[in-house]
Amino acid sequence: MKTGFYRLLKQIFAVGAARTESLRLSADSVQACRRICQAHAKSFYLASWALPKAKRQAAWVVYAFSRISDDLVDQSGFDACNRFEKWRLAIRQAFTSGRSDDEVLDAFVRVCRINGISFSLVRQLLDGLGQDLEKSEYRTFDQLEAYCFKVASIPGLMMLRVLGCTDKRAEKPAADLGIAMQLTNILRDLKDDAAHGKVYLPQRDLKKFSYSVGQLESGLHDLAFGELLAFEVARARRYYGSAEKGITYLPKDARLCVRLCAAFYGHILSELSKPGFSPLTRRASVPLWKKAILAAHLLVAHFSQSFAPADSRTVL
Repeated sequence: MKTGFYRLLKQIFAVGAARTESLRLSADSVQACRRICQAHAKSFYLASWALPKAKRQAAWVVYAFSRISDDLVDQSGFDACNRFEKWRLAIRQAFTSGRSDDEVLDAFVRVCRINGISFSLVRQLLDGLGQDLEKSEYRTFDQLEAYCFKVASIPGLMMLRVLGCTDKRAEKPAADLGIAMQLTNILRDLKDDAAHGKVYLPQRDLKKFSYSVGQLESGLHDLAFGELLAFEVARARRYYGSAEKGITYLPKDARLCVRLCAAFYGHILSELSKPGFSPLTRRASVPLWKKAILAAHLLVAHFSQSFAPADSRTVL
């Protein structure tokens, strides 16, 4: 089913892909980035097939670079810090020279140059990721939001450039979508993060619901945790709602991809909210058949809008 669904999306968007100018990236680097996306970002990978070819490949490159950078900070200790600093140095050198021997980094530098992605955005992303090597908890939501902006909204702003968006009004919604998705990640990964000594839920929120870090680490899902989880899910939904309002500012050939990403990821919150489900015992996920249903609804809406009489259209 998975292969068939990808093939269907490829066929649906084949015409748009053929009209798009090539990024002139090497086939090996594109495939390397594609494999990283397919292995680690199944929802994003599936949604990316709604993009024209050049935009899709550039989006894979941005994700692959972000993923590799993030993986370097997943571990703690001197070795992790040392590897991350070497990676930062390699990035600075690549942006200075315009190339790199690392095929993903080389492709990323090219994509940044072609799409006008500044090094200041890259530096903000790396600064945010570096916090994972230094910090294991956040006192307030404002602090957590600032972290989420760096590690998730900044890649979203990079994606805006890749998608060819020049409307400044799209930036705040794009940033909010990044925050929404990062908050979703945090709620989905509560168990694994706690096992590695990381607690992203704000300390002030834990205190508000009389729930402790020790209880989180022990996997206690009591009434207090249920209320805390509902509070955090509602907060994440508000960011998704804000992001939805900005999709109309995107180029038309990018809107469906973003809607698919938001729908797939937002549905994780629905899984987290199901009675009897606990993120402290298992990881929430959206099975492919549910993604297929969500995608079908969005595809029908998208194409019915595309072929509607001009005077009856509302912007999607």
